[in-house]
Amino acid sequence: MSFDEKLVKEVITEFINDNPEEKGLDAAFIEICRFLSDNPDRLSWRTKNKPSLTDKNGLKALAKKFFDGFRRSDFPAQPETVPDEMVSIVMQYVYGYSSEECERIKIEHQYSMCAENCVGSLLERYLDSVLREKGWYWCCGDFIKAIDFISKDENQKWLVLQIKNRDNTENSSSSAIRNGTTIQKWFRSFSKKGGTNWENLPELMQGYQLSEDNFIAFVKQYLTKEKSSLDK
Repeated sequence: MSFDEKLVKEVITEFINDNPEEKGLDAAFIEICRFLSDNPDRLSWRTKNKPSLTDKNGLKALAKKFFDGFRRSDFPAQPETVPDEMVSIVMQYVYGYSSEECERIKIEHQYSMCAENCVGSLLERYLDSVLREKGWYWCCGDFIKAIDFISKDENQKWLVLQIKNRDNTENSSSSAIRNGTTIQKWFRSFSKKGGTNWENLPELMQGYQLSEDNFIAFVKQYLTKEKSSLDK
């Protein structure tokens, strides 16, 4: 069965709202479904029975993942793991830290890790905030394999992009998924030499004032708003 845009529009009526930050999400979801219809092997699902793009229940499952993914907060989580005391022993005997300094560092390291874990998601959210109206669609919800953004070129050929926060944040299995595909990769920052990579954005993402300064401004605004909401 061919792609049924009318059915997709019918299904997502119960998921959309009038939040200005979500303007255009319905169109994004429609295009993501169209992409999956053309590329069914890209659908990633935890169970063997993958949702179908040709029935309402399957589309509802995908829509729920998509809209829940967008609405999920990317505010850093509170640390939940218990630090390994042996790390403090090593730091004291190798680097000369006092036991009091190690206690402080343990707490700071936990918070630093929580903050680091959310930067990649914030990066994708920032790109989406600028590019959604430019014809780039964020594949939030984690149900498209190895792809974070999709669009089409002037010949209506699919463009697919994988986003990484740093040039060293990809493991071999993730890299292998891209082998033999047309998936492009872009990363924001260099892990060894420092600096950022905004000037090397894919050509069709250029010209929209995407930059490190604007990313920083977006993150500050987003986290302030989320913190205010959590404090209520």
